[in-house]
Amino acid sequence: MKKCLSILLSAIMVISMAALSAVPISAEVTYFAVGSVIFDPEWASDVPEYQMQFDGDAYSVAIPVEEDKWGKSFEYKVNDGTCEENYNDVPFAERSDDNDASNANAVGYVEQYTKEVVITLDPKLLYTVTPSDAYTHFTWSSSDTAVATVNSAGKITAKGSGTAIVTVKTSNGKTAECEVIVGTAPESVELDKTEVTLAVGQSCKLTATLTPADAYTYCAWSSSDTAVATVTSAGKVAAKGSGRALITVKTSNGKEAKCTVSVGAAPESIELDKTDVTLAVGQSCKLTSTLTPDDAYTYCAWSSSDTAVAAVTSSGKVAARGSGTAIITVKTSNGKTAKCTVTVGAAPESIELDKTDVTLAVGQSCQLTSKLTPDDAYTYCTWSSSDTAVAAVTSSGKIAARGSGTAIITVKTSNGKTAECKVTVGTAPESIELDKTEVTLAVGQSCKLTSTLTPDDAYTVCVWSSSDTAVATVTSSGKVAARGSGTAIITVKTSNGKTAECKVTVGTAPESIEL
Repeated sequence: MKKCLSILLSAIMVISMAALSAVPISAEVTYFAVGSVIFDPEWASDVPEYQMQFDGDAYSVAIPVEEDKWGKSFEYKVNDGTCEENYNDVPFAERSDDNDASNANAVGYVEQYTKEVVITLDPKLLYTVTPSDAYTHFTWSSSDTAVATVNSAGKITAKGSGTAIVTVKTSNGKTAECEVIVGTAPESVELDKTEVTLAVGQSCKLTATLTPADAYTYCAWSSSDTAVATVTSAGKVAAKGSGRALITVKTSNGKEAKCTVSVGAAPESIELDKTDVTLAVGQSCKLTSTLTPDDAYTYCAWSSSDTAVAAVTSSGKVAARGSGTAIITVKTSNGKTAKCTVTVGAAPESIELDKTDVTLAVGQSCQLTSKLTPDDAYTYCTWSSSDTAVAAVTSSGKIAARGSGTAIITVKTSNGKTAECKVTVGTAPESIELDKTEVTLAVGQSCKLTSTLTPDDAYTVCVWSSSDTAVATVTSSGKVAARGSGTAIITVKTSNGKTAECKVTVGTAPESIEL
């Protein structure tokens, strides 16, 4: 049976010889690669798993231990990385010479004066001979020694890119084959990120790209400071503590790429800029979080207690979906939380305006007021004008007349209910005249001044004023009242600045009268 094995220049595979006692019927070889080690010390309440790194000759992992663990025992078991058959997860070092793959874990103990337990395992070609008590000697050969050579002990050495078939042959002619593929050495390696900022507990994936595209290599990943950030053999970075670490990926022929990982300080607390919000269906708002201390860094997870009432995005944007109350929670990577109560009002059944028809002069303004049904309805209102050259309207319903003509002002609720007001803006006057240009009055006497616009269809709002209110006052309708002796100028002014005047003379009041 032929098995396929991809290796690199300088990679070495070893098959151990076995003491066998019967005539072989068949033989088989299988490549076994290591993924990770499950470490089970007698002092631990949990069973951690450690990724192993391949340095070109062997897989290894260094597991830190403390002084009080000296002399204590541990077990470990290997997780299979890429082999086609599962050899019961038993480490190579613990396999007996007859390849009995038992289920027992490997056992060890922590030596004195050591700070770490180092587990090292070789990748191997494992062979199986049937029957298990067969006895034979083996002959090893390679179909292309320019690609891969093999010695009498089954040690394979990669020589150049290409494919070779390594064959093991028993003394009675039984054979097994392994296809060895040696890839082109990479000219360079690059990472998809060169700088990453993470919060404690957060992780990210780094991806390596080789040049040329058909290059083949194993990649060894390492961290300059595992207390800050660790990295798996697949390039997954995990933030462990605040600080900065350099993640390095290294190819089998020594090409490297690096990524700087900055891990921020864990936040002591988190606050939101709003703790209570009322929205209408369809309305949205943005919640902003603040960390303490100022230099803290974290990723935030946002959630809603009732997404049928209010949903929230990963950036804190809240969208009102239905009437009711929901609690929006933001949570940091180390478990600190802040909350905001969102109340979404009942959708209105209808909306009305206090005015449905308004006539204004250019420059004049007025306020429209809306009313919802039912009374407890809540909504945001959108105001619009059919012709902003005639009349514009603000978000609060205030109308400003801009030019002669007609415009429809519309107010619309968040659920689509509308109300309208017709606004007519008159033609700006070219001039204004008064029916009197000079008046003489006695103290206490009054008279009415009447203005006339040109052209006849002009429309305006008129502002009346007196140059001396101690002599004469004037109302907004042009009624003049004599107050004291003297002279005053009464002025009427249109919305576009046209004016007309009337001189008012108020005589001295008589002290007496005789017949």
